[in-house]
Parts: sequence; C-alpha cells; structure tokens
Amino acid sequence: LMLTFVGMESVSGELRYTGDLDYLWDGVPLVPVLTGMFALSQMLDLALQGGSIVDTGKKNRTFSGVTDGIKSVFRNWPHVIRGSVIGTVIGAIPGLGGVAAAFFAYSSAAQTSKDPDSFGKGNIIGVIAPESANNAKDGASLLPAVAFGIPGSAESALLLSILILHGIEPGPTILIDSQREIYGLILAITFSAVGASIIGLLGARWLMLITHIKVHILIPIVMSVTLAAVYALEGKVGDVILCAIMGVIGYLMIRFDYPRLTFIIALVLGRTMEQAYHQSVNISDGNLLAYIADRPTAVVLAALIVLTLLFPGLRKWIRQRD
Repeated sequence: LMLTFVGMESVSGELRYTGDLDYLWDGVPLVPVLTGMFALSQMLDLALQGGSIVDTGKKNRTFSGVTDGIKSVFRNWPHVIRGSVIGTVIGAIPGLGGVAAAFFAYSSAAQTSKDPDSFGKGNIIGVIAPESANNAKDGASLLPAVAFGIPGSAESALLLSILILHGIEPGPTILIDSQREIYGLILAITFSAVGASIIGLLGARWLMLITHIKVHILIPIVMSVTLAAVYALEGKVGDVILCAIMGVIGYLMIRFDYPRLTFIIALVLGRTMEQAYHQSVNISDGNLLAYIADRPTAVVLAALIVLTLLFPGLRKWIRQRD
C-alpha cells in the first residue's frame, strides 16, 4: 500500500518518495509491476524447477480434459455467480476496471474456501471465480459509459468515442433516442462472449500442448516477449527495469510463501482510496466520523468492511472451537 504514496500527491501536487527520479513522478506504474510479479516471477520459479509445466504422464490427454473443465464450471456454480456479481459491481465503478474485479473475485473465493492453501496450486476455483468476474465486468462497464458518459474502462472509453463519432450522445436519454443501437450493442457483447467461448473450447486441445514444452525452451521466449511488450507499451526503459525487479521480488514471495495477490490489490486500489479519502475529508469539512455517522448508507458500508476484515479470523476461531 505504501508504494501508492510514491509520485505526485493528487491534492497538493507535491512529489513524494520519488528519489529524484522523473520516472516516478506519476507513481509506480501498474503494468510493469503486474507483469513482473506474475509472469517473470513464475518463469524464474519454473527455471529452477526444470522439466515441463505438467507431468509427462499426462501428455496423452484428449478432449476429455476440456469436457472435465466444462463440468467443473457447473459443479462450482456458486463461485460463478459470486464472481459474476463481483465483476458486475466493480465493472460499473469508473476507474477500477477488470484487474480489480478479477483480483477481488479470486480473493473472495480463497477466503471463503475450506482449503485456501490450495489456491495457486491447482484449485480450479481459482480460475473460475476471477474469469467469471472478468467476463461480467465488460457489460457492466458500459452502464456508466452509456448512461452518464463516464467510462468504466479503457474499452468503454473507446466505445464512447465511437458513439460520439456516429452522432450518438451518451446520457440518460440514450435508451429513448437510440434504442436500436443500444440493443445492437447488447447483442454484440452477448455474441462476442459466446464466440470467444467456442473458440477457446475448439483451441483448448492444442493450446494445452504448450504446457508440455520443456521450460528451458519456453522460458526465454516468454521472458523476451514479456519484456518487449512492457517496453512497447510506453517506450520507457524504466518499465523494463521495474518489471525485472518485481519479477525477482515476486519469485522471493513465491519461495517464502507470501501472498502476491494482496500486494497487487493494495497497489491497484491504493491511489483510488487516497483520492476518495481526500474527497470525503473536504466534503465533511474535516469531521469525517460525524459525516459517516449521519448517513445510514455509509454506516452500512463501514460495517461491511469491518465484517470483511474480521471474517477470516472469526472463521478460524469457530473451527478451532469445533
């Protein structure tokens, strides 16, 4: 969370903890950190393990593995619904986007699981929950974009510009003035999701062959493409260096069993939390607690936050008593 304090402060404009580096004026960039923490760190871990990603005895698996995956989705339907709800709610909030939705869904599934230690070690729910949220957030991000003209993601911002170019003005009256276009947009999103699922199912049998490639062949390719993509995004050498540093840190977190997910969630939401805090203080004229106490919605949200923080400890205490 302290990494989000690096860079220019959103209210006063003062520079904090930059070490006189111009690169950090805008804060710690998210993409190099995510890429290093999850891609490079995993490659480093595989490099030291050797072999291939899966056991050689599983190489003869056919389409039955794909059907097993489909069945597991229906067997774990509560996680699909919960992930979809999380993705819908977060997707409708401007500025958070799919990264936060997927991480929240994964964290929620891990916290409520009877075997949280299995997440990241082959538990299929760790894939189902965040992917459900990731798919649900696309449609939800269109809600603030179309209804209020506030993009909830980069994709919805692009969509807004396309609508404006075609003479469609986003706003509360868009469902009245442009019904045909909006319903066409809804159908397009629906068919794109179905089409992507079909393509994924048809290609899964061949895509999973990648997991049988020896890591000494796979790792140089993945690391080269990863670092090239990080550099191509902004054209900054600092992004490549930061990505490499976070890759080493991520590998150490894997080895010493520290959760990388909580680190990323704090980095994703930290700046938004700070901005919201400053806004709340300004609105309440410095008396934030009294401002919250006078509003039932704020009290309910605060209580839910406290319960969320206490839930893992309470669950562990109840299990110990039983």
